[in-house]
Amino acid sequence: MEHTYVSVRIVSILGLIIAILNIFYTFMSFSEKDTIVICNEKSGTTVVLKALGKRPVVASEGSPKDILSCVGKSTPYYSRNIGNFISSRRSSREVLEDRYRILYENDYKENIKISFYDNMFFIDLEDQLVIVGAKQHISPFTVERYVSGNKLITVYMPENSPIIDELGRKSVEAKGGQFHTLNFGEKVAVQLL
Repeated sequence: MEHTYVSVRIVSILGLIIAILNIFYTFMSFSEKDTIVICNEKSGTTVVLKALGKRPVVASEGSPKDILSCVGKSTPYYSRNIGNFISSRRSSREVLEDRYRILYENDYKENIKISFYDNMFFIDLEDQLVIVGAKQHISPFTVERYVSGNKLITVYMPENSPIIDELGRKSVEAKGGQFHTLNFGEKVAVQLL
């Protein structure tokens, strides 16, 4: 019986390539700005808030499968820690805890606050407010209530009927904000100011 052994040289070259790729990936992640990743699926929207030197914060009202998919695509493959998870769905929290360690850190970053009410996620910064719709069929009048002229407002809503989307766009843009409609299956990365 003949045994085939992998050369020590090949193993060391592969190890060196993997180490170089990890160093490159780490360097690239430190050179990025604070980012919000928004994944829109039929079950709901998932928001992954990533900031330099901090663990990601995940907020979602979607299904556990969609949450895991978005987090997996938005965070490094080796990362198994999440700073905090915001959701009203207990089943989603349990499924996420099976795969990731949630640390429940309250202080994400002193100038960034994330909250959930009226079926919307609010990412509040010093001079910018990002509003993300958690589910389809959010009234444009509900969105308009939170749009004010003192901050740069950016709104991301799951696609509704064309009439509802246009009403939302007009009400947000009339107050100086930006309105974006997210199609189903769309993933958007937004760099924060």
